[in-house]
Amino acid sequence: MKKIIRFYLSLSLIMTGTFGCSLDYDRNLGDGYFINGYGVTTVIYKKVDPKQDDEILLGEIVDYSFDDNFILIYREVTKEVKAFFNDHSRYEIMRGGDTIQYWIINKKKNIIIGPLHKDVYLLKCKELSVSNNIQLKNIKSNVVP
Repeated sequence: MKKIIRFYLSLSLIMTGTFGCSLDYDRNLGDGYFINGYGVTTVIYKKVDPKQDDEILLGEIVDYSFDDNFILIYREVTKEVKAFFNDHSRYEIMRGGDTIQYWIINKKKNIIIGPLHKDVYLLKCKELSVSNNIQLKNIKSNVVP
């Protein structure tokens, strides 16, 4: 009897982890910008028209936040990210030299700023008058059920 209970308990935990807590989602960030996926395969893209998406940023997006004007992003470039996107034409443009990168997307002007070091990122946020109310949040906490 204990084996059967353990089996069903294990099975329910696996199913919850596999299906109930999936972080592979498509979230609308406003002004045609979206984030899709989680982990290595995360993509931020802009919907150009119903049939075309313009990939803006690929890879391990750990934290992000957005408001009506800006999208703020903290990204880690891991070996897995490099391996996954190595042959992707857009990834070469956004590679940058550091493994920790900060990005700012001005949605109203369609301007992408990055990759940046944290100190430059903070100065740029101030220079662009990014609201103090927009704070980076872990991608897991940004999931909408």
